[in-house]
Amino acid sequence: MYRIMAPSQTRLAGLLERGALGDLTYHEVGGTIYGEKPRGYHHLTIRTLVPGASFEEGKHAISTWRGHHHAGAEMVPSVPSVKLGTSMAFGIRALGVWFTAVCRIVGVVDEDGLYGIAYGTLPHHPERGEEIFLVRRMNGGIEFEIRSFSRPNSPIVRMFGPIAHALQRRLVTRYMHGLVEAVTTSRHRD
Repeated sequence: MYRIMAPSQTRLAGLLERGALGDLTYHEVGGTIYGEKPRGYHHLTIRTLVPGASFEEGKHAISTWRGHHHAGAEMVPSVPSVKLGTSMAFGIRALGVWFTAVCRIVGVVDEDGLYGIAYGTLPHHPERGEEIFLVRRMNGGIEFEIRSFSRPNSPIVRMFGPIAHALQRRLVTRYMHGLVEAVTTSRHRD
């Protein structure tokens, strides 16, 4: 789960192969989709309005994992398909350490004016819980929202509780910047 060096694609593929066979590491599956805040978890929500951006641009940014790529995540597969049950492994660097994790898509929201992907943690993830990436159509633009609930799944994360929460906020903020950059960059190319 923790490394000094970036994980290779081969290492991430092996992690995915082992982790994808496991069950989700929490019971409140779908909680982020319905806005639930299960007890015993740390909760995080970040929203950003993007005036002038189209809903289709926002959907594309989420479905191509632009937030993760912007944050520097190495992913296997590099662009996971957006289907219920798809598993993925990724490595991401924070505070000079690479964290690896395995997740599974537990929900896809595709409604008029609302789109999102929720994934839940599998074994070999430093935390247990769920995260959702949403875009909603607003008057004159879109709003991105990322929300999660999580708790430690390893002794190291448990030991660094408040630091782990700050680190998670930092990573989610990087994901959000990537989503916003994806839609604002696409507008400036036109």
